[in-house]
Amino acid sequence: MAEIPASHRDLLGGEVATLGTIGPDGRPQLSEVWFLAEGDTVAFSLNTSRQKVKNLRRNPAATAFLLDLAVPYRYLEIRGDAEITRTTTTRSPTSSAPSTAPTCALATGPASRGSR
Repeated sequence: MAEIPASHRDLLGGEVATLGTIGPDGRPQLSEVWFLAEGDTVAFSLNTSRQKVKNLRRNPAATAFLLDLAVPYRYLEIRGDAEITRTTTTRSPTSSAPSTAPTCALATGPASRGSR
C-alpha cells in the first residue's frame, strides 16, 4: 500500500474534499463533501437520498480530491473502492454533535498521490 507523501499529509486536516463517483451513465459525478481522516482511511459524510450514494452502492470505485486552497496546484488524490458504513465520527462545522448518518470510507491506498 502506498503511503501519502509526508509533504501532503497536512491536506488530510481539511474539512471538505471533492468526492468522485461513477454515475449510471458511466460518467464521473463530483460532489463536495465533509470528510474526516482517521488512520489509513478517509470517511465522508453522506446523505442516502443523494446520487453519490446510489453510485457507490452500484459501483464502489471512488476518488477523493483534496485541494490546497492556498496553493491550488498542490493537491492530494486518493483512489479506491469505498465502503458505506454507519458511524458517529463524522464532523460538521455547523454542529458539535456527533452524526449517525451513513459515511463512506476510502482507504488511503495504492493510488494515493500528491502533486507539487
